Amino acid sequence: MAAPFMAALSANGRFVAVASCGQEGRVSCFDREQHSISVDRRIADRMLCQLSVGDDGCVFAGAQQRGYLFRAGDEPEPFPYGYRLNSLFQLSPDGRFLIRSGLGQSSECGDIVLEDMKDGTRCVLPRATPCRPHGCSTYPAGMAFSSLNALAAVVYYDGVIRVFDLLRKDAWGAQVAAEADFPWPGGLMQPQICFDGFDRVCTTLLGPDASSLGRHTLYLGQHGSV
Repeated sequence: MAAPFMAALSANGRFVAVASCGQEGRVSCFDREQHSISVDRRIADRMLCQLSVGDDGCVFAGAQQRGYLFRAGDEPEPFPYGYRLNSLFQLSPDGRFLIRSGLGQSSECGDIVLEDMKDGTRCVLPRATPCRPHGCSTYPAGMAFSSLNALAAVVYYDGVIRVFDLLRKDAWGAQVAAEADFPWPGGLMQPQICFDGFDRVCTTLLGPDASSLGRHTLYLGQHGSV
């Protein structure tokens, strides 16, 4: 769903990006050091729902069917998703990676691709396993990074939680360091995932009746608990 107004701050605090949706989409970026607008563009796509900005002032905006890259002085560069609407298209919190999904061979491919903004390399976070019984999709619903980007945690719509070791890779991509299932029937609603310290991954979600919350804690190296 498109957001009527969004704002994002670069990791170094220099750039503030703002996006709004009406009859068209508008993306702006303010340079706090130069006290000037570095980006101010309107696009026909008004379904913007993701926004992030890098330390260099490049703005990444994700819409329903494609993502957009905005650079100062240049026309917006579109990035089609491929097989899935509302795919991930945003920077990691520290701006190191561009997070992309929907690049697999089908609309249900749950792989995530991390594009390193420093050296241009790619790291795949593979799903590779079928949908959990009574789950709705193997598509990623949210992700989080540990400090120093050593680990990445992903929660999928069918309740699977995976922690990937970004420093250990094989032919398929980053290796899985830990895995758990969120014991919740059906698909997850609005799941949020985060690292709590160095050895815990916490996932919360809205219950089916929208009046309760579920919480799962995965202790790295141990079984998860609810």
